[in-house]
Amino acid sequence: MNKLQCLAFLLILNLTGCASQQDRQISAQAKTSSRAMMIDLMGEAPPEPDMQLVQQQPLGSVGNPVRVNGPKGETRYFEQLSCPAGDSVKYERLGSAGTGPYGFILDKYKVSCANGPEKEIYMDMYHVENIESRAVEPFVVYEE
Repeated sequence: MNKLQCLAFLLILNLTGCASQQDRQISAQAKTSSRAMMIDLMGEAPPEPDMQLVQQQPLGSVGNPVRVNGPKGETRYFEQLSCPAGDSVKYERLGSAGTGPYGFILDKYKVSCANGPEKEIYMDMYHVENIESRAVEPFVVYEE
């Protein structure tokens, strides 16, 4: 994907967050998947990953990135994580990390706890239809 196509995709992804309340009530069948948007932009679909191979990798790794919907999805994911002791995680984006198994560019984050583990987590933000609810180990999902 060239830079212009990537920018166009990001613009479309961000504009979907600006929809009115009425637009948000469109049925699930009418929503466009990230794969369909890539076909529209590039004329072809990204490669289909070998899901058995992906699922063998730890969640949050390059081979099995956390799939979310856009930059806001990345933030929401980190906001639901907590450290093993119960405190909030701290996270910092380290930059882009090449292409992941779904054919999209990955973001690399450093995630840490005040008195505990630190880990690099890879995110794939080009998944309109996916909201990850599992925690990357050793972190846990915050529950109210």
